[in-house]
Amino acid sequence: MRASVLRRFVGSCVVCFSVALAGCDSSPYESPEFVEETHVRPPILVETGTDRATFSVEVTRTYASAPATAAGVCVDVGAAFPSLATGICAEVPAPSPLGSFTATVTVTGLTPDTDYRAYSYLLIGIEQWSTRLTFRTLALTPPTVSTGAVSGVTATGAAVAGSVTAVGNSAVTERGVCYATSPTPVRSGSCVVAGTGAGTFSATLTGLTPSTVYY
Repeated sequence: MRASVLRRFVGSCVVCFSVALAGCDSSPYESPEFVEETHVRPPILVETGTDRATFSVEVTRTYASAPATAAGVCVDVGAAFPSLATGICAEVPAPSPLGSFTATVTVTGLTPDTDYRAYSYLLIGIEQWSTRLTFRTLALTPPTVSTGAVSGVTATGAAVAGSVTAVGNSAVTERGVCYATSPTPVRSGSCVVAGTGAGTFSATLTGLTPSTVYY
């Protein structure tokens, strides 16, 4: 008789314990010790250039909010997993309280025509990382430059016209005229800077040697 009662008592406890684990009572979800489940999706490549790439980062959450500081993207060229210390990274502040959100970040300082691996991350007490995305930066397309007429020639100077008719796929940060007494002037030699970007320009050469041929 006692064995029969004990079996019924134990069986009843098992049923009650199972109900509690099944979540009939919502109190476990409100506990401060409960760890939030978040998911960081792989970055989506929005745009790539020669030295930068723009990504969309998406974070989804399953339960209540948790303290988070930032979300972003890290890229690297090596086979090893990147880190915030060794990768090329960019981030944005995470919303507070944390919820599902999408952000856009741009990673700069990349090398043209290079394969990279990119990972999204979320800083939420610990680092949460996505799976990887592989992409390649664009190769440099040089600008189109032409030399125009030479005018205003004196014994020691002259004005030289030039034109940048196409900028390629990178910003023209400097334009001008380089000159020398040999047929192949170089950028490290004698040069006059005449602005930036596309369009026509004129550079004034001074300090020339009289009766000398310049290129």
